[in-house]
Amino acid sequence: MDQAIANKKLDKRTELIVVSTMDAMVHWIGPVTEQHIDQAFDAGSNISELLEAMQTGPETSAHSMQDGVGALVHVVAVREKAGKPVPLHGAPLTEKDLIPSSSTNPPIFKWHVPMPRTFQAAKERWAPEMAAIDRRAAAEKAKLPKALSARIAELITSASDAIIRYPDPLLDHHMHEAINKGSNIQEILEVVMVVAESVQGASESNVQGRRVHSGVEILHHGLGALGRVIDERDKAGYKTPREYGEGFTVKTY
Repeated sequence: MDQAIANKKLDKRTELIVVSTMDAMVHWIGPVTEQHIDQAFDAGSNISELLEAMQTGPETSAHSMQDGVGALVHVVAVREKAGKPVPLHGAPLTEKDLIPSSSTNPPIFKWHVPMPRTFQAAKERWAPEMAAIDRRAAAEKAKLPKALSARIAELITSASDAIIRYPDPLLDHHMHEAINKGSNIQEILEVVMVVAESVQGASESNVQGRRVHSGVEILHHGLGALGRVIDERDKAGYKTPREYGEGFTVKTY
């Protein structure tokens, strides 16, 4: 934590994409979310990336989309009127940005959830027609080009799980996946620190603002999970980059 505070290296674009998405999740008042989205554009983001980020993570809902995408639409309109750039797309994602999820079937660690997930298995059993529609929709979506890197998607999910204090195995699972997709311990630490602070005050700003735990409690929960992840990986001999630049571009298992 001393290193993260004294020598923070989290790149501004990643930080603002994650923070803007968390703003939507906790329902910050519009101007706060709009400011962060505006800064994300200035840091090099684009409409497609921000739109995909707003749809990423387990806490995505119609309410968060209303707030987040509504703020995005407003910012785009203001920037266009001011003659500021609002690119629809960014540079094409590279192989490093598109590392697929690691296979966890059969499970490797205790934090690996059953595959398929319990809710998916229940739908297959009791609503097979709906499950078939879900599979077809997922297959069609998989054909579309991605705008958001796999690494940032996992950082978003890890951040949201730390904020809502979701227990293992899912919080741990997504931190493992963030590392497998090119992140590192220092980056995850910095993301948790940033969002622990950024979500504070949302409930006082907005009648629908989400009341969250204190920053210290979010840090305790998120960094506790990160500690478990480090221990698991070290004991199993899987690569666990501690610092920026130590990542990799292939799956580890």
